[in-house]
Amino acid sequence: MEKDALTAGVSEIGGLFTTAEIRVLICYIFSKIDDAVPGNLLANTLHYEGIANCFEVNDSIDYLCKSGQLELVSREDDTYRITESGKDVAETLKTTLSIVVKERAYNAAIKMVSRFRNTKETDIKITELCENVGYHNESYYINIFRKKHGITPLQYRKKYRK
Repeated sequence: MEKDALTAGVSEIGGLFTTAEIRVLICYIFSKIDDAVPGNLLANTLHYEGIANCFEVNDSIDYLCKSGQLELVSREDDTYRITESGKDVAETLKTTLSIVVKERAYNAAIKMVSRFRNTKETDIKITELCENVGYHNESYYINIFRKKHGITPLQYRKKYRK
């Protein structure tokens, strides 16, 4: 039986209601990103945007790995990449999800990639970075970031800079 995200904290219009929809969306997002992405970042972004419950996203990522649609790139960094099989699943998005969900998911994916890349690759000041991704209080952003990643944005940047 499918889980119901409505009873697990996602009740907004445009949110996903089954794990099958969440899996399709995850594959779609990964297919549009040409980089390994932290699973916790994806889960938190989709939850924050009211699209899917973060626990169901994490369960779906595990399922997609076991079924071969995603591959674990780094256990330490919790990063994943889509496989060819996952790209096939992503193609079903066109007929599976409503236009509202597609638009919200697309916007969430852009925000997520922007946060990930800006924090990792740029010299932008943290104050400007947090404003760019929708936070108006730098301390709040740093605390949220630290809870998600275990380190501050500056430490993260230094650790992952290429």
